[in-house]
Amino acid sequence: MLFERQDHRKSYITREDFQYLSQHDINTVKIPVGWWITKDPNPPAPYVGGSLAALDNAFKWAKEFDIKCIIDLHAAPGSQNGRDHSSSRDDTIDWTKSENIQQTLEVVEFLAAKYGNDSSLLGIDLLNDPDVPFDALQKYYKDAYDIVRKYSATAYVIMCQLNSGDPADLYRVNTGKSNVVLDLHYYNLGSTFENISVQENINYLYNTRKTQMNSLNASDGPLLFIGEWVNHFGKGEYSQREYQEYGSAQLDVYRLASFGWAYWTLKNVNNHWSLMWNIDNNYLQLAAPITAVKKRKAIVYWKIVVPVIVLVVASIMCVLGYIYLFKRNKTQKRERLKALQGVLTDLMKSKATYNDTTDNSFEDGKTEGETHELQIFNYTCLSNATNNFCLKNKLGEGGFGPVYKGQLQNEKEIAVKRLSKYSGQGIEEFKNEVVLISKLQHRNLVKLLGCCIRGEEYMLIYEYMPKGSLDAYLFANSSMCVLATDPSKRAKLDWDKRFNIIGGIARGLLYLHRDSRLRVIHRDLKVSNILLDENMIPKISDFGMARIFGGDQIIADTNRVVGTFGYMSPEYIMGGTFSDKSDVFSFGVLILEIISSKRNNSFYNPEKPSNLLLHTWRLWNDGRWSEIVDEALSDLYSPLEVKKCVHIGLLCVQNRAMDRPTMTEVDLMLISETDRPSPKEPPYISPRSSDKPNSNPTSSSSNHVAITTVEGR
Repeated sequence: MLFERQDHRKSYITREDFQYLSQHDINTVKIPVGWWITKDPNPPAPYVGGSLAALDNAFKWAKEFDIKCIIDLHAAPGSQNGRDHSSSRDDTIDWTKSENIQQTLEVVEFLAAKYGNDSSLLGIDLLNDPDVPFDALQKYYKDAYDIVRKYSATAYVIMCQLNSGDPADLYRVNTGKSNVVLDLHYYNLGSTFENISVQENINYLYNTRKTQMNSLNASDGPLLFIGEWVNHFGKGEYSQREYQEYGSAQLDVYRLASFGWAYWTLKNVNNHWSLMWNIDNNYLQLAAPITAVKKRKAIVYWKIVVPVIVLVVASIMCVLGYIYLFKRNKTQKRERLKALQGVLTDLMKSKATYNDTTDNSFEDGKTEGETHELQIFNYTCLSNATNNFCLKNKLGEGGFGPVYKGQLQNEKEIAVKRLSKYSGQGIEEFKNEVVLISKLQHRNLVKLLGCCIRGEEYMLIYEYMPKGSLDAYLFANSSMCVLATDPSKRAKLDWDKRFNIIGGIARGLLYLHRDSRLRVIHRDLKVSNILLDENMIPKISDFGMARIFGGDQIIADTNRVVGTFGYMSPEYIMGGTFSDKSDVFSFGVLILEIISSKRNNSFYNPEKPSNLLLHTWRLWNDGRWSEIVDEALSDLYSPLEVKKCVHIGLLCVQNRAMDRPTMTEVDLMLISETDRPSPKEPPYISPRSSDKPNSNPTSSSSNHVAITTVEGR
């Protein structure tokens, strides 16, 4: 049997395979290995020697055909997920033992030291499919990142997300700033997808997968990598045309990942799981996408892990995948910039340029609700105000780009949002804010003072909010670089301030939905988009995703679902339908986060899926609503006001839009003691990209909405 395994490896991983990859414009192979590779050629029983030699061969052939290599630690000591491909014999997960984590770090060091200076190394994937507590994984990723950087300053450090939980959490891990990648695995398989049509599967790709990817691509964190997917879905057999349509949709969505995607596998006994079979039989058509971006190349994913269980040796050793790295389409970006230039031309003609003269102080004496005169700023003025956009003046960074504090000559403080040159989405946001927010004025909306255009560089100038964003006060791991490091901020947010902030946000939304000259749906209401002035008055910011409703319009649909997971309503995620009730749902999440100082997606429990909404509803049903209150408040709060806010928050996050109140009704409930209906169970919406094989989403009522995928192996 030993010789059969070795012969199988020699015949399955060959120089001819690398030649095939090169002929198909594939430029990288990803090679999974087990922890015992450090003991090669004589690993402990029951492992088989030869992994290191196979890895060396891969690097040799990769160099011959000008292909890069990614090393993937697929099996860690003690198993990181309890599955056979991670070297678990009985489904146990013992990786979290300190000695196993330390040994895993030693494996990373062994690989980084041996291959760190090899010109064919592209990166190291630190751990495949972890199913462990987030805190342990976070520390491991940080330590492993530091180890890789000891041997290579340029190798990509790839972090695979948890099987359960929000992948956005990894963006808040301080792993370092250079060449970091987040790895997600997407499969439309398992019970969730068994009874839905091909078109419904395709809709799910555009409405859910793409939404999550847009959210992560827009974050200030690692590059995004769709590390596993297959051209197979649901249950049963489908026609070649249906597979082609589904495969084309996957290619269209996954190409948006900033680092690329991976196909599982190159060769497989199951035809639809084999990339080679899909290509050779015209089930996947890669030629068109490659031509569209001038033959951008791809990555192939080799799996050479030697398994423990003899019966799965063949299937585990033959698993290969395919990663498609792409460049951003500069032609499309150029077209967007040209369109934006046209929109702003009239604005620049009709308004004088602000050159930072002392007699211009923006005090125009207009009352709330009137159109604000937008200023066109001179670039030199902004450069001087921000000390040449120095790091010391940087307030934070989002998908649009960095934000800097500045001070004009008249001593007025401003915030300058600078469009990143690499943010295609930011161009659309810039255009939207200039056209929209300049027509809105309310004490609970951030004020846009003007904009600046310099060649292909675009900036928005806002009033400066000295207290920063609300998330810096509520959450210890906020992305706001200055405020997040001060834990005393949360303690300073007493109940009166929180209640006033809730009321201010409600009035700002009411203005957008009912009282402004334009009826506006914000679509990205979240804690980090609430800014605070010197008096802790809340201001709704970031109108890049907002949409205007005209006349009697009450609902709209979109093929481009945008927003942030945890705040988006079920009907928006599942069907792209949005209305003022979508904002109401987000507001309900905001209320509960403000009361508890907990993120909606902070409840990790692989056995019983939950979030802040469900947790609060269960406590409410048990009459224990006070347990949701932030412990930092102690008992220094008004029970009547807190109970009312919890009640309103639960009403706002009802599963059906028709069951949610309008912002007019919310505002009335906040300022008076009107009758309030009993809330129903809120939906469970999870942005997880993988789950236990063949598992059923946990559901305790008909209101349950499980936005999950099931891992397909």
